[in-house]
Amino acid sequence: MKFFLKLFVALFIATILLAGSADAGLNEGEAAYEAGDYAEALKELQPLAEQGNAEAEYYMGRMYANGYGVAQNYQEAIKWYTKAADQGNAGGQYGLGLRYHRGTGVAQDYQEAFKWYKKAADQGFPQAETNLASMYYGGEGIARNYQEAFKWYTKGADQGMDAAQFALGRMYANGEGVVQNKDEAFKWFKKAADHGYAPYQYSLGAMYYKGELVAQDKKEAFEWFKKAAEQGYQIAVKLIKKAAEQGYTPAQYSLGIMYYNGAGVAQDKQEALTWFKKAADKGNADAQNALGYMYSKGDGVAQNYEEASAWYKKANASEQFNLGAMYYKGDGLPQDKKEAFTWLKTAADQGDTKAQVGLGSMYAQGDGVAQDYQEAIKWYTKAAERGFAPAQYNLGLMYYKGEGVAQNYQEAFTWFKKAADRGNARAQLTLGSIYVTGNGVAQNYQEAFIWWKKAADQGIADAQNNLGVMYRDGNGVAQNYQEAFTWFKKAADQGLALAQLSLGAMYMNGKGVAQDKLQAITWLKKSAEQGNSQAQNVLKGLGVSY
Repeated sequence: MKFFLKLFVALFIATILLAGSADAGLNEGEAAYEAGDYAEALKELQPLAEQGNAEAEYYMGRMYANGYGVAQNYQEAIKWYTKAADQGNAGGQYGLGLRYHRGTGVAQDYQEAFKWYKKAADQGFPQAETNLASMYYGGEGIARNYQEAFKWYTKGADQGMDAAQFALGRMYANGEGVVQNKDEAFKWFKKAADHGYAPYQYSLGAMYYKGELVAQDKKEAFEWFKKAAEQGYQIAVKLIKKAAEQGYTPAQYSLGIMYYNGAGVAQDKQEALTWFKKAADKGNADAQNALGYMYSKGDGVAQNYEEASAWYKKANASEQFNLGAMYYKGDGLPQDKKEAFTWLKTAADQGDTKAQVGLGSMYAQGDGVAQDYQEAIKWYTKAAERGFAPAQYNLGLMYYKGEGVAQNYQEAFTWFKKAADRGNARAQLTLGSIYVTGNGVAQNYQEAFIWWKKAADQGIADAQNNLGVMYRDGNGVAQNYQEAFTWFKKAADQGLALAQLSLGAMYMNGKGVAQDKLQAITWLKKSAEQGNSQAQNVLKGLGVSY
């Protein structure tokens, strides 16, 4: 889009003076570990650990403890944790405490576990704070002390540890180490469940179902049971099945979703269709929408646009949106943007966020309706304020470009960040570009790299190309021609002309890949055929037609 600043223009360079790639450091090793690339993490971290880097020693301990990238070896894990711990590294101290606590690789020793947890907890390491609290609560390695347990659970809970939050809820509920407070208890139980751990979700559902600590609400109880069931928590799965078999419509729809996605049960789309049909026949709009989708796509059932249209028409706002989308695209129905607008408006007025974004886009582009930026802003805002990432991204664009509203880079950044945090790939790409330009935020190449990596991992070609440039030039990350080649190749394979140009340059100069002039010309031709003038000029200089 026009607002993106193409800060990294891929230039064809006949010769590159810098040879080889700079040694990857601790950050690259940690990033590889967190990304699950343990072979790369081992390659980067082991030399640093052997040189005495405490953080690298800690990660080596983790790798041996879990068998990540190496054969699981608790003795080796303890060796590295001890080296890190002796240098005051909190992670190493925690890891060592955990080994003593569990008795893995060393004789179980609660006193030693307590000692090392305390050292790590004193440095604010959240897992150590939580485990230290557990030891105080259970009287393991130390005299039972609910006040100390409460103190350390609070520290861990405040840092987002769900186990600490759940335990804190229990202490407030029982008045252990603190004055009993049911409201505080429920608050912490809810925070723990919000992290997505199925047993905590099930427990919260039970509270709603029984009216314990909160007003009884069986619908809310069902929602939490459903979350747990979709993760395969078998007590919850059995409960959902029983409710569905007894004719409870939301359970029938949820069971259909579980069978469709293979969430908590073996995937079976015919079984999903059966349960969707049971719920749809009782007027469940979500189930009607699901049937419409399956019939329109021929997913688990023979494709049938008439049947799809019939189910969409039976449904409410979400299904009205789908009907509008069918008219808009001419997908199984005659294309009719006025009819599409009518259905989208009907759905949007009922609060359907996808319809609100669709309506906003039609107004912004003057597509099927007179262009009206203010109306676009209105509809985007409605959906964005409800947390819908595509709307947040589109609203960010309007503020960034000053369309329908005064240009405001800070406000644009705010909305892009909200969308990016929800996983919107285009917003992540844009956020990376903003960190490079410094529009609305302090310039920060490292942050740019982080956000472009998130977008690139979702397959966004522009982000993949930008990573290639950063690795090639050493901006925001250690220079690494092999990594640059990898990312340019991903983007080039998607047809991005700039990436094809850069890939041709790397083949021509043997940077990050064995020199291969035939491959270089192949990629330069692909770029030139898309109108890239630099690739065209290079080919002309080589006497190659395209």
